[in-house]
Amino acid sequence: MRQCLHCSNKVIGRTDKKFCSAGCRSTYHNELRNGKALERYQLMLNRQLLRFMRTSSSQKEPTLALGALKSLGFNPDVCTSQREYQGVLYQYCFEMAYAVKENKLILLD
Repeated sequence: MRQCLHCSNKVIGRTDKKFCSAGCRSTYHNELRNGKALERYQLMLNRQLLRFMRTSSSQKEPTLALGALKSLGFNPDVCTSQREYQGVLYQYCFEMAYAVKENKLILLD
């Protein structure tokens, strides 16, 4: 028995049908699209904050308390990619690389 991807009700009809009704199909895709939009918004906010951090600091590798960035809306868990090197997790928000160490964010060159 097949189940609706949105509400888990029984699906009756064609063998390739995934939703029990047009309403479930529409709601499922709207929720999926809204989730992606929120993630995209968070990525853009993170990028903007990291760029500001880069331009407002004269240090080669600026460091800022993670709590201060979080209060501005930064979310270190939302990134475009990550890589571990010599035991340190480097995260990337587009072209900006950073590492979180001891509740401090270090922006890398």
